[in-house]
Amino acid sequence: MQPAPTGLSACHNPKLGLVVKHGLLVTRAELDAQLYAYHALQNRVPAPEVVGWTEDDGQGFLYMELINAPTLSARWSSLAELERRALCTELKEMVRAWRGLEQDLNDVYVGSVGKQSLAVVTVRDRSDLRGLWLGHDPVAAFHNACSIKISSNTPVVYIHADLVPCNILVTRGPYPKIASVIDWAQAGLYPSYWEWCKARWVGRLSDWGMDDDAQKIWRERYLPNILHPPPAARQQHLLPVAAFHPREYLTAWASPGRSWWLCGGCSCYPVLSNQVNSSYLLCSNSKLEQGH
Repeated sequence: MQPAPTGLSACHNPKLGLVVKHGLLVTRAELDAQLYAYHALQNRVPAPEVVGWTEDDGQGFLYMELINAPTLSARWSSLAELERRALCTELKEMVRAWRGLEQDLNDVYVGSVGKQSLAVVTVRDRSDLRGLWLGHDPVAAFHNACSIKISSNTPVVYIHADLVPCNILVTRGPYPKIASVIDWAQAGLYPSYWEWCKARWVGRLSDWGMDDDAQKIWRERYLPNILHPPPAARQQHLLPVAAFHPREYLTAWASPGRSWWLCGGCSCYPVLSNQVNSSYLLCSNSKLEQGH
C-alpha cells in the first residue's frame, strides 16, 4: 500500500463499526497512548476502543471502534450558549480525570506512554527534541533541551496534547453530550503547563472546519472554562520553546541554538525574522517580542 501523502489517513467502515488509521506517522506510541487512555479512563472519558494493530512497509495500521458522532467543530455554529457551556463543563471534568492519573513518583519521566519519545507533531522532525527525558529532574532536562526559560518546579501530568474541537465528538440533537475524545497520537507525560499552551497554539495551525472568528472565540472564551491557565503562562505571557513551530513555515529556521516562542496568553502568530539569530512572535496584545 502506498503511504498517504500527509503521512496518515483514515478509512471508515460503518458496517463493521471500524475506522482504520494508517500511514507513516501512525506509530506504536499512538497505539500505546490510545490503549492507556481507554483502559485507565473508563467511565470517566469516552475514547475509541482499539481492536487491532499491525505494521507493514513502515506504516502503522490502527484499528479502532468507529464512533458515529459529529465533531464539536461541525456542530459549533448551531449550538446555543447553554449547550456550549455544558459541553465545556463535561470536558473540564475529563481533563481533570486524565491529568489526575497516578504515576510512579520514583519513576517520573517526560515522554510518551511506556517511556517512548514524545510524539508531539511540532518536533517530529527534530530527534534531539523528542526525548525521552529521565533522571531526578526530567522537567529540567526537557526545558534545557528545548531552551524553555522557566522554572522546572512543575509537576509532570498525563495530557491529551491535541485538545481541539475537531478531536471532540458530540451526540446529535439538542443538549448534546461528549460522545468521545479522539486522536490520542500526541498524548503523553508532559510538564503540567503544556496542555494549556498547546491547546492555545495548535488551533492557529489546523483546519478545524471553524472559521477564524469561531476559533478565536473558542480559545479566548471557552477554553479557559476547560483548562486553567498555569501560573507560568500568566506570569511570563510568552513561553520560549526551541523549534516548536509550524513545520511548513519554519522548517528552514529549525536549527539547534535558535529560540522560538510558544504563546500561552493571547492570540499570536509566528512570523519570520530577517535577523539571522532571532525569531519573533507577533502578539496582538503587545508589541513585537524578541526571542533569546
